[in-house]
Amino acid sequence: AGQPDAPGLHVLQLVPASDAWWFGHWKVYRGQRTLSIDVCAPTTFAGDEWAYLDLELDLHQSSDGTVGVYDEDEFSDAVAAGLISTEERHACLSAARELEPRLRIDDDVFDGLAWSRLDEAIQLGLRPITDLGGDQ
Repeated sequence: AGQPDAPGLHVLQLVPASDAWWFGHWKVYRGQRTLSIDVCAPTTFAGDEWAYLDLELDLHQSSDGTVGVYDEDEFSDAVAAGLISTEERHACLSAARELEPRLRIDDDVFDGLAWSRLDEAIQLGLRPITDLGGDQ
């Protein structure tokens, strides 16, 4: 993944149900369609901002056929250091086990709906958000 070369990369983010342990990001980066899923504590909404605590474990799907679970070593290190509780560990592993097979098939949400919504958003021709306010 990494950072875009310039501000304004088109990204669709999905905040799933309030009890879900993941947060999805769809983008086209350097010519490849990429879905990244952060396995995380359930999202919260305060004021006008969604937030989540990233718990290290990530899933990835790319249009080049790459699918997998990443950062398992960082996840294991965080568990060993006591930064991720036993409950969080079980929830993360359960989420990854549920989601990874969906990335290997033609899934209605992950492959169909999300990409069509990103394409629709791009067609709107909106200017990129480059001023994120505050310290960057």
